[in-house]
Amino acid sequence: MCPKVTDEYRQNVRDKILATASSLFARSGYHATSMDDIVCECGLSKGAIYGHFKSKEDLFLALSDKQLESIINNMRAAFSPNDSAKEKLMKAAEIHFSQIRNPDDVWCVTLEYWIESSKVPSFEKRIQKRYDLAHKFLSEIIDEGKKKGEFRKGIDSDAISSLLLATVRGLAVHMRMGAEFDWEKIKGALLVVLFDGMLADKQTQKGSSSINNQL
Repeated sequence: MCPKVTDEYRQNVRDKILATASSLFARSGYHATSMDDIVCECGLSKGAIYGHFKSKEDLFLALSDKQLESIINNMRAAFSPNDSAKEKLMKAAEIHFSQIRNPDDVWCVTLEYWIESSKVPSFEKRIQKRYDLAHKFLSEIIDEGKKKGEFRKGIDSDAISSLLLATVRGLAVHMRMGAEFDWEKIKGALLVVLFDGMLADKQTQKGSSSINNQL
């Protein structure tokens, strides 16, 4: 009789495959990494790997989903029940800046994923889904601030969310290309510009002073 394979065991095997693939993709790139490379590096049989992922593309997409889930979970875990919308956005920005400064394998893979998305239809669909999830997450925080009177009611939550995502992604790509930044200055400038335009009029001066004091 074959031994029973538990859900925990299957999850551990899946996690091992993902970790191995993440390291190889980050080191050699998506196209230069083959499933045979992953099999060899992982020390598992082809059957074990294909039992979890039907292709290299499927594995790459799973890594991307895991990375987004990790970022959002880290942000939610950083929030406290008494946080204002402004404080939530500042914490979210800090987590993003920290990851850009100290990229892990999955983050490096994600940068390549953005590049490859225009070439592989399934990547393009998934990146839109990822973008929508991140966009919705930020928009909800901004809407919360508007509802509570913390942010001006006339601001466009969707537009600001798009601007924040574009800024973070742009900085990540430039860093990957070898650019060097004074992260504290960039973070400070972004937050001051952002909140000067978002905070309700009676809070603008107070908010800008508070941000500067925290940077």
